[in-house]
Amino acid sequence: MTKTKEASKNQVHIILQGKGGVGKSVVATLLAQYLQKQGDVCCIDTDPINPTFSKFKGLEAIHLNLLSAPNKINERMFDQLIENILSTNKNFIIDNGAGGFLGISNYIIENDIISVLTDFDVFVHIPITGGQALEETANGLVSISSQFDEKTRIILWINEFFGKLNGDLKGFKFYKSVESRLTAKIILPEQNPDTFGEDIKMMLSEHKTFEEISKSDNQKFMVKRRLNLFRDQIFAQLEEVKLCS
Repeated sequence: MTKTKEASKNQVHIILQGKGGVGKSVVATLLAQYLQKQGDVCCIDTDPINPTFSKFKGLEAIHLNLLSAPNKINERMFDQLIENILSTNKNFIIDNGAGGFLGISNYIIENDIISVLTDFDVFVHIPITGGQALEETANGLVSISSQFDEKTRIILWINEFFGKLNGDLKGFKFYKSVESRLTAKIILPEQNPDTFGEDIKMMLSEHKTFEEISKSDNQKFMVKRRLNLFRDQIFAQLEEVKLCS
């Protein structure tokens, strides 16, 4: 279930989910590394509490604290971000933390930002997880999807780190309500915790990119190989979405 891009435009990728700790920054870092291979990317981290994305120095992500109070954003600062998007010939990735989710979501709706970005391909990336957070993240998926019109490409990321979804997605009530809106779904597959899982955890905790790990003299051959296999698995899925065609 993949819709291809109709024309080559600059892109704005927004990662949204009201639940914290479900992999928003992981999505942002994977997406950034994939898109960097295709052209210039400007990475923006708006998480006011835990700006993980901006800690990846290899991605040159900029931390932009848009909050002036809890769930209250500095609209003028967000205005400037929109100005930068409109005047810069780059793709943008904007990672939003749970702490600023409501404020940023309200700003997007109130100012009809999708219409402002009509000359861009706008992608909204929404992660959900298996396990105990499934219901909350699924509700977030439904709510966020309803806020955007048909021009917005919505990509579902299924993070299996906390457990797989039991059964076919089509059997879930939440999925039936959003299926027609989804451009694609990407799976972050469950990993062997003693090998792939441990390697991925190390890479993320050290805020390293795949390239930095690959060039490191401190990492063993099999660690590099497993991370390359993981990278290829995710990038192959992103290739299917045809983000850059």
